Amino acid sequence: MRRVHALLIVALFFLIGLKNTQSEYLSHYIRPDLLTENAACRSESEVLLKGIANLELWALKIVDSSSKIQSGILSGNIKDFGNFDECIDTKKNSIRGKYCLAHIHVDASEPNVPIKNEIIDYVSYGRRHTEITHNRTQNNVLLPDILPSLALFQSAFCVPASCQPKDVENMVNVSLKEIGNSVGLKIYSEVFEENCYTETNEPWSTGQKVFLIVFVCLITIAAVASIFEQQIIAQTKITNDKSLLNSFLEKGILPFVISKNWNKLTRDVSKNSMRSMDGIRAFSICLVVICHCGLSNMVLPFMNNKTILDWADQIVYLPIYLSGWSVDSFLLLGGALRTYNMLKEHSEKKFNFFNDFLQRYFRFTLPLLATIAFYATVFEKIGSGPTWYKSVVIHKEACQRNWFWNALYVNNIVNSEDLCIVQTWYLGADMQLYLVAPLIIHLLWRWPTIGKQIFAFVFFLSMLIPAAIVYLTGAAPLYAASYTDEQIIDYLKWLHYFTPNRITPYMVGIALGFVLWKLKSGDSEKMPKKAEYAGWILSLAALLASLYTAFKFVNPSFKYDLVETMIFAGLHKALFTIYLAWIIYACESGRSENLNKFLAWKPFAFISKLSFSIFLTHYIVLSYMEGTLRHQRYFDFIQNTHVFAGNFTFSVLLAIVFFLLVEAPSRSWVGSWFVKK
Repeated sequence: MRRVHALLIVALFFLIGLKNTQSEYLSHYIRPDLLTENAACRSESEVLLKGIANLELWALKIVDSSSKIQSGILSGNIKDFGNFDECIDTKKNSIRGKYCLAHIHVDASEPNVPIKNEIIDYVSYGRRHTEITHNRTQNNVLLPDILPSLALFQSAFCVPASCQPKDVENMVNVSLKEIGNSVGLKIYSEVFEENCYTETNEPWSTGQKVFLIVFVCLITIAAVASIFEQQIIAQTKITNDKSLLNSFLEKGILPFVISKNWNKLTRDVSKNSMRSMDGIRAFSICLVVICHCGLSNMVLPFMNNKTILDWADQIVYLPIYLSGWSVDSFLLLGGALRTYNMLKEHSEKKFNFFNDFLQRYFRFTLPLLATIAFYATVFEKIGSGPTWYKSVVIHKEACQRNWFWNALYVNNIVNSEDLCIVQTWYLGADMQLYLVAPLIIHLLWRWPTIGKQIFAFVFFLSMLIPAAIVYLTGAAPLYAASYTDEQIIDYLKWLHYFTPNRITPYMVGIALGFVLWKLKSGDSEKMPKKAEYAGWILSLAALLASLYTAFKFVNPSFKYDLVETMIFAGLHKALFTIYLAWIIYACESGRSENLNKFLAWKPFAFISKLSFSIFLTHYIVLSYMEGTLRHQRYFDFIQNTHVFAGNFTFSVLLAIVFFLLVEAPSRSWVGSWFVKK
């Protein structure tokens, strides 16, 4: 206890020392004498210093918009964005403000004084030893950079626009060195071109103009189609001539009629459809958005950053940390529907592998390419902010480089460290599993005994794959700040994105689809009550086992153990998806009517139909909000719930527009191209 008190007292004097040097620091970070190689920057900096001495407003704005040493550092308030707009809006003749967000590194200058290292470790929750902080640029981390940033100090500096990042770094480092020497710390900065901004009026590129023209055309076509639809229908009723309706409306304009597309979202589905899946799908897409909001929390500036890691100690917040498991539920549903539909087509002698694949490919790819086009062209034009490059522009560059890997659905394997639209790794994994699943499904149909044996072998092998990956790479078993950045990178690349590690939930889906097909076709035996009770007990036990073990692995105090991690990596997907599979089976077999009614609730059906559009577009909302953030936020449950509700609402609204203009018309076109005989 005394050591804690001593630590806090030293920390207090440490902060007081920094505060007392603040005014001197502000007046000295502009150092023209150091700018020996940049005459323009040196000249404008000298004018700036004279302006500060004469209390000229424009010069004071440049100093005012730069970061000061903030309070609350011991609570994790280690990022300060200054005033972005005040800086870049400042002008004086030819001098314009340039905003640079510098990475600040703090170390004890005297290694034999452990108390200072303890303070720095306390501020960063010990992550300064496990986090990539030095030279953290687009060339040294996964793109986009979704690694935790809880130990990286950041401060903003406003300088004349003629100054280059290296000039800013040299000037700032002199002041930081003086501050560090006064309190016994080694403080220095890194300034990168990608983190510097000036007010620019760059002309629109050809690609951006083309996208805007196409977007306006889509809106115009939808408006014209909606206006003329009723007139054509009325004329058809009078003349009883349906040729105009069939040729002009149905095949040409009808896919764009807004009222028709809206009805696709709101109308009731067939009673024969498996409506419980709507609820599972709706919850899953909500969890996807929660997961990506959580990733943003790991890099955004909070005045109480340490609270983020404190949450990991509380089991009540575990579902938020495990929201990334939602992709396994999507794979479960994908495997179940692929199996059910294929077996149904087999029984009706309508199965056509190439027709199914091409229909699915174009149904997914047209909306996907539209989203990629937005990222690669106009997205960067709609905002600005201290982290706009990292949050938005970097996506544009990745999509311009790698869009074709997305179109081929191999982006989760090829160049997975440079993803175009980060969440689309899932589409690659899902499409690959969709293509190979018929090998097992056909065996289950043609030779059930052999098929079941091969299924069991593949299922067992699928649980060994993630365990083997952990053994070979030492990867983290899930995304959590308790692991090193290198372990998280290995997790993302080899466990999260990598298709072989996603076989298990898809296999559970295949089993579920097979059972549901037997059930719906009347070829299944009635389950005894004891077996039903056993199903509920075992499925709940599987869920609790996966959650309990996961809580151990997200806890910041967890000490990495290779054997435990291998077991968890191999089993948790199977346990979690088996529970979900039982829920769906219980609903569809009539064993849980109340739960089935809940999951079939109309709002869930609405979100379920919109889920693909939400999936494609929600990261646009998150990236925009992250890139335009100007200041620190306060982290707590209510604040984050409010932020999530806003992000999800905007995501749904954007997805509705996308569905009406892009997804629904493309589905109609594809459906007309591949009509099954």
